[in-house]
Amino acid sequence: PLLYFRDLKVGTLDLAAADPETRKKLLDGEPVTVSRLFPHEPLRSSALRSARAIRDKARELAEERGIDTAMLAIGIATWANPFAAHRPTAPVLLRPATVVARDPAETDFVIEVSSEASVNPVLLRALDTQLGLRFGLDSLRDRAGQLRYPQVVERLREFAPAHVVDGFAISHRAMLGTFAVEPDAAVADLEALAPELDAHDVVAALAGDEQALRNAASHAPDRPLRLVLDADPAQTDVVAAVAPGRSLRVDAPPGTGRTQTIVNLVAEIVASGQRVLVVGSKRASLTALLDRLTSAGLDDVVLD
Repeated sequence: PLLYFRDLKVGTLDLAAADPETRKKLLDGEPVTVSRLFPHEPLRSSALRSARAIRDKARELAEERGIDTAMLAIGIATWANPFAAHRPTAPVLLRPATVVARDPAETDFVIEVSSEASVNPVLLRALDTQLGLRFGLDSLRDRAGQLRYPQVVERLREFAPAHVVDGFAISHRAMLGTFAVEPDAAVADLEALAPELDAHDVVAALAGDEQALRNAASHAPDRPLRLVLDADPAQTDVVAAVAPGRSLRVDAPPGTGRTQTIVNLVAEIVASGQRVLVVGSKRASLTALLDRLTSAGLDDVVLD
C-alpha cells in the first residue's frame, strides 16, 4: 500500500467527500466524529463501516505484532515506470491516527490525527532505486524544520519535474487506512548489514555450511547452570549450549516449554554480565515471556 495504494471498499476512508470544515479540523489535529465528517447518507453509513474496519485491523496488528498502523496518508505520487506492470501510486506524507468507538454500541467513531508527519519511506526508496533521485529529508523540510505538505510537494516537484521524470505528478488526496512502515525498515537493515550477514558463521550454519556447523557445535559449560525455572534434560541442553557463547537454532513446537527455556536463557546470560535481546513475531508471545520473567523475579532486568 505504501507504493501501490488502492482504494478498498471498506479498508480505506477517502476524505474527499467529507464536510470541508470538519475535515479541516481533523487535519488541524482536532478529534472529530465520522458522523460529522460525513453528515449525510449514504456516505455516513459507508464511512462508519470503513472506520470500523480500519479500527479492527489496526487493533489486530497492534495486539499481534506490536506496531501502530492507523495513519492518514496525504497526497499520492505517481510516475511512469517501464519496468513495472503498474504505475506507482505512493502516499507522500503519513500522519499517525487513532480510531476509537464513541460508545459501546459503536454507533459512531472518533478519529484523531497526530500533528507529527513523516515522508513515506517506501516512496523515497522507490525514487532512489527506480529514478536515481536521492535526497535527504532535510531538503524537504521548511525553514522551521517541519514537514509540511505544501512544502514537501513543491520540493518533490522540483527534484522530479515532469519533463525529466516521465509522468511524475502528485494528486491532492487524504485517505485514512492501515500502513506498515516496518517492512521497509527491515529491508533497509538487511541491505546495510548484508556484508556482515554474508560472512557470519551463524548465517552460514543455518544455510547448512558444514564447517560453520562444526564451529557452532555446543560444548558443556565448566560450571553449574543458573536456572530459575524447572527444566527437563532437553531444555537444560539448550541452556548449556548457549552458556559458553555458542549459537544454535532450536525447533520447539508449542507445548515443549519454549517460554520457560527462554526465561532460563535470559537468566543465564544476564547472570554472566551480558545483555540479551528477545524478539518475537507476535506481541502475545512477548507478553507471555514478560509474565514468566516476572514470576521468576527477573522483571527488574527487563527493558520493554
